[in-house]
Order: sequence, then structure tokens, then C-alpha cells
Amino acid sequence: MKKSIILLLSALICCISCSKIDDLENRVSTIEKQIGELQSAYQNGKIIKEVTPYVGDDYTGWTISFSDGQSINIYNGNDGADAITPIFRINSEGYWEVSYDNGESFSLLTDKEGNGVTGKGEDGVSVRVVISEDGRYVFELYQGSNPEDVIESIETPISSSKANSIKSIVKDEYTGVIYLEMADGTKYEFNLDVTYPTGIVILAETVILPRGGETTFKFRVNPSNAVVDLCLEQDTPMFQLDMAIEEMTRSYVTQPEYYSLDKLEACTDDEGNILDGQYIAYVKDLGVATDYCQGATLVLNTKNGKGEKMQVSSDIFKIQTPDKPMFTSFIINKSSATNLDKEFISVQLPYGTDVTSLSPDFTVSEGTVSVDGVEVKPYTQFDFSSPIAFVITGNDGTKYTYFVSISYSNLPVVYINTKDAAPIVSKEEWLKGSDIYITNAGDYNKHYEKSQIRGRGNTTWNYPKKPYAIKLDSKEEVLGMPKHKRWVLLANYVDKTCIRNSIAFEIARMADGLDYTPRGKHVDVVLNGVFLGNYYLCEQIKIDKNRVNISEMETTDVDAESITGGYLLEIDKNFDEVNKFYSPIRNRPFMIKEPDEDVLNADQFAYIQNYVTEIENALYGEGSTTEGYLQYIDLDSFIDYWLVYEITGTGEPTHPKSVYMYKDRGGKMHAGPVWDFDYFTFQPYYNTMLINTNAVWNDRIINDPATMPVIKQRWNANREKFRSIAEEIDRQYEAIKESAEYNSQLWPLSMNINRDDALSVKDAVARMKGYYMAKFEYMDGLYKY
Repeated sequence: MKKSIILLLSALICCISCSKIDDLENRVSTIEKQIGELQSAYQNGKIIKEVTPYVGDDYTGWTISFSDGQSINIYNGNDGADAITPIFRINSEGYWEVSYDNGESFSLLTDKEGNGVTGKGEDGVSVRVVISEDGRYVFELYQGSNPEDVIESIETPISSSKANSIKSIVKDEYTGVIYLEMADGTKYEFNLDVTYPTGIVILAETVILPRGGETTFKFRVNPSNAVVDLCLEQDTPMFQLDMAIEEMTRSYVTQPEYYSLDKLEACTDDEGNILDGQYIAYVKDLGVATDYCQGATLVLNTKNGKGEKMQVSSDIFKIQTPDKPMFTSFIINKSSATNLDKEFISVQLPYGTDVTSLSPDFTVSEGTVSVDGVEVKPYTQFDFSSPIAFVITGNDGTKYTYFVSISYSNLPVVYINTKDAAPIVSKEEWLKGSDIYITNAGDYNKHYEKSQIRGRGNTTWNYPKKPYAIKLDSKEEVLGMPKHKRWVLLANYVDKTCIRNSIAFEIARMADGLDYTPRGKHVDVVLNGVFLGNYYLCEQIKIDKNRVNISEMETTDVDAESITGGYLLEIDKNFDEVNKFYSPIRNRPFMIKEPDEDVLNADQFAYIQNYVTEIENALYGEGSTTEGYLQYIDLDSFIDYWLVYEITGTGEPTHPKSVYMYKDRGGKMHAGPVWDFDYFTFQPYYNTMLINTNAVWNDRIINDPATMPVIKQRWNANREKFRSIAEEIDRQYEAIKESAEYNSQLWPLSMNINRDDALSVKDAVARMKGYYMAKFEYMDGLYKY
């Protein structure tokens, strides 16, 4: 497919007055030189790499770049007309004027003294145009009575040769050829330095094609910057569907009988930007067979490095009709559902849509559709405040259930329905019998029945947007995270960016001195039909092989070895757990999270309390030494824990609040996991200071001169990973920005805890990123080798 780049002016010079004669002459000389270079490039077989617009103060044009690094500029004229011959006239004052733009404008013709040339009276002369030996226009002045006697010759820089003027540049996107046509009809062809595709990857193993319907699959082309042609109307398009058969045939491509490739288009992000190398193929059932399952490939007609034609085939994938009744289309307010062949179907609608009265249009591959036992037809009105179970009964009477729900962004949606829509008002009492659906999550869609939910948090529970704790009926994977019963929905109410916690957790995951950091995913939440905005669904800190991986204790663990662990502790001034104590020297509020009150016995309580006492004696007691306290604590974990809180500018350990430690059986005390980064974090006020050097036991550990070499070692082990967090901030913002904007509208802030309430989400993220990089540079200056 040829694409016109530009229709260039054939005339080299237009609308230029005589006062610009020097500039004119220089430009013409330059253009003639460049045309010569262009002709030479053609003769030498150079490859054009790029043609880009050029804009100057007085003229525009095109820069033609070659693969060897050289480039030339081709100037346009000022009006886009073809090459012309000068036009003369005598003005009302009797002087000759000349036009270089086909009579659009005229300028005074002057002699070598700079005087106007008169055309009337006894001093009047005639003017004629001749061409010099070098092909330029020359104006000759003569008396009409004696035309052979030339009074004066006025040389111009204007070439009369159209061979020195470009008329057009045309680029063939598919073949990679640039066509240049001169004003005299001379044509040149240059090979464009094109990256041809060399491979194709189908992003599906099986493509379900509804009978009489259409479906899509995604594929990638390698390399991602390869030039592709998505047009299917050519005799041999770049992409062809091939029916993979065992028999050898003369043709590389065997046209499928039951389906056809209907359309190709580039994948785009939420902003409509094209994603390099990623495409969508539309496949249409031709209605000639009721059931089939065939192997297929997508064939790429391309060229090798020598420009020779070749064909490349994808791996074999299946195209088949559904093995069960299914929706072939499901449309609400002109928005089409995705994953029609899956149990969970999602339709994305704009935020603010009234979902209580929506009338979907749908078609099915076979059978009838019912909801709550009542047959329904297209355009029946439904309340989509929660997922609706549509049942399709096939022609053989078999029933299949599909949950259809609404999403508002690209994020997964967590629908929570408490029993009888009871409000969640307690942090202590679980609401049993709750239904939880996770939708718009691809392979991680799931219905969690018999779940429990309650409130959580200390300060955060008092905010308008509430955080919640979830207990599933059994250990289950959630959004691809390892199985467990206990999960947390962090509201991030005071965090305009919505990513402070998730970014801090990512930093902690990079610090290899910390064995475990909670995993999480950003989601949208709908509670009892009410949209609550953006939440962070993450793992609750618990002892488990997939979380804090230490020994889980039983009440019977009281012998000398088993009583040593594992223990999960929290240091928090709220001091609100059942089993708790204050440390003897620093008076720190320790709470025993696990074993919990149903397991922990008096001997175990006494053991861990005594162990904390021994740590403080080793840290602060008479004759304290570094070697002494290192018998009790894992230094790498304490330093990495401190580094994470410093670089995020989080002062929670100084209160102290949400400071976790754990001790495994036979092991030392470890710092972590990290927790709670939504409140006054990533603040520019802290980007040139350290704020946690006196928190908990840091006044002894971090300020110990013997520790400094280890701090530097830990910083340098982590620094490049820490530096990459700037890109992670950008990535997370791009992933959630639509949801975060809706969240900002739903929960306008006025507390200004993070000093960014008045900013847009985008600007708040930029401010956060700016702080982080400034703090990184500050700490790098302190600890870099």
C-alpha cells in the first residue's frame, strides 16, 4: 500500500524579492548541490533510513537520512506550485516588475546600480528572458529599436532546469521503497532501511469460534519494530490463516474451509496508543459446518535480509466451535463483553453509569437463556450492581452458568455481598456467609462462597473509606497469589496516588535481606452493590509456608527445641492484642501475633518475652558489644528493613506502629515484614535527612560504628534495584491510572496528610517519584562505595 509522504514544490524559488537575492542564490546553490548528492546516492545504491519533515524560519522541506549516517535537506518553495518562468509587467510608475510566483506578487527589477529599470518614455527599455550556459535565468535590457544591442544583463540565481526540482516523494510502506519524482518526470527509487518481521507468536492455544459468529485472538510479531501490512485485500496479504494438515502440498498455505481471517488491527493501550509488535486477528465462521476442531497457523509473508520473499509460520493452535452452549455476543450500552467462552464475562462501562437498570443485547450459539429460573430475551432489564448468573440451556437440555458483571477500568473487580446486605461495622466480629466474586481478572476470575469479612486497621478504620479483612472458607489462590484463607483490602484513603503501599512493598521485595514481603494486586471494589473505588488486595501477614515461612507452633511445643519458635511479633503503641508485654529497657510495646491466643501457652509467652529481654540486655546492658547482640538478631534483615523505611520516608517505626519481627525455631530475631506506607510517606521534607535512626533498637544497631560497613554493603547490594523503582512507579501508575482517577472523584481529600490533596493523581505521582529519586541520591551519597 503506497502512502503519499509529500508533494514538494517543483519550483526552487518563489515569492522572493530582489532584496533577498543573496540568500536566494545561496539556497539555490545548496539545493542544486543536494540534488546532485541525491542523484549520486541513487547511483551508489544507498538505502534511505528515514524521511522526516524540516521546518526553517523562511522555508520548509524534508530531511532524507541514509543508513550510513549521512543526510540531506530538500527545501520546499513557498507556495507549492510547479516550476515557472518569470513574468514581467510595467507598473503605474513606468518601471519594470518581475514575478516569480506566476503573477501572485511582483517586485521591482533593478539594474546593477540598484536603480529601477524604466519601461516608458525616452529612457524606457525592453526586457527579455534568456538562459545562461549554466542553465540560469538572465534578464537582458535592450532598446526596442536595436534589440541586438544589450544594454545590461541581470543574472538571477534561478535555475531553468526542472531536473533540479523534486515534484513528489512517495513511500511504499509494505515493500520499503521510496519513490522520488523530479519536475521533469525523472524518477528515482531508493530502498528504505526496513525491519522485516522474522517471527510470529500466537497468544492462545485454542480459539473458540461461535457458530455463525466471530472471535479474536492476539498475536505478536518479532521484532516488535518490524514493518507490517495489516491489509487483507491484496492478492497475497502479509498475513494468511493456514489450515495445518499432514499432507504435503505445493502451496505453503492451505485455505481453511470453515472460517476465514476477517480483519487485523494493532493493539492499543487505554489511551489509544499503538502497542509495538502486538496485534489482534478477527476470525469469522463461514457457516458451512456445525462442529469442527482444526489445527491452524498464522502465516507471515515477509522478506529475508537480502530482500527475498519467504514465508514464516506460527506454532499450531486450535480453532474450534464451542463444546458447550455459550454467548456469541453480549452488549450493554454499545460495549461488548469479553471472554464469552469463559464462566465469568465482563462488560466495561464508564464510571458513573447507572447499573441498576441495564438492558443487554445478546445472542447464543444454541438454546435458551434464563435468570433465576425465568427465561429471558435480549433487552430484558437487569440490575447489574452485582454479578448476574445467566444460565444457557443447550439443545440437549444441559445447563451452563455464566456470571456477567460490570467493570469500570482495566483492573479486576472484587464484588462483596454480605448476607442480607448487612453493613460491616465491626473490626472484631466476622460477618459470615458473604459471597465474594473476583471478575475482569482473566484466568483468575473466581467465586468465593461462604466467606467472612470484617473491618480492620486502627487509624484507617476511622476514615470514610474503610479497610477490610477477609477470611475465605478454605485456603484458596487469589489473583494468582499463593493459597491462604486470610486476605486484606487496604483502602489507601489518604493516599492520592493509590500506590504508596504497593511501591514500598516492591522496594522491600528487592531487598534480599528481607525474606518475605506481602504480595498484592490493585482492584476495584463493589460492596453490596456500591462502588467503593480503588483498593489494594494483599496478603495478610501470617505464619505460613507461602508467607512468613517459619514453624507454626502448637500448644504442645514446650520442649527445649520446639519452644524456640516460630513467633510473629508486632511492636505497636496501640497495644491492642491479647498477648502483649513491654520490653524491660526500651519499654517497647510488643504484641504476640502468632501463636495466637488459642495456641499460645504460658511457657511460650515466657520464652519469647525473655528472648526480647536478652536482646535488649545485649544491646543496652553493661558491657554491650556488637558481637554480643549479633548472637540474637539477624543484622542483614534489620539493616534492609531500616533502608526500606528510610528511602520511603516512612516514620512509622519511630512511634512505633506496625513494626513486625519474627523468630523461627532455633533461629535469631529477624526484622520484617514491612507494613503500612500510606500515611505521610514519600515526602520531599525528608529527602535530605534520615528519620528512623532512633526507632525501636536502631539507636544502638544503626548508630553502631561497627555496623557502618554492613550498611554500606547492604546499600550497594540493593542500590541498582532501588534505582529502578522510578520506572516501577511509572509502570504502576499507568496500570491503575483510570481506576485512581475514579477513586479521586469518589473520595475527595481534605486532610492533606500527604500534602498532595490539591494535586491531580498524575501530579501526585510525579511528586512522589521526585521525592524518591532525591532521597535515593541522598542515601547513595552517604553509602555508595
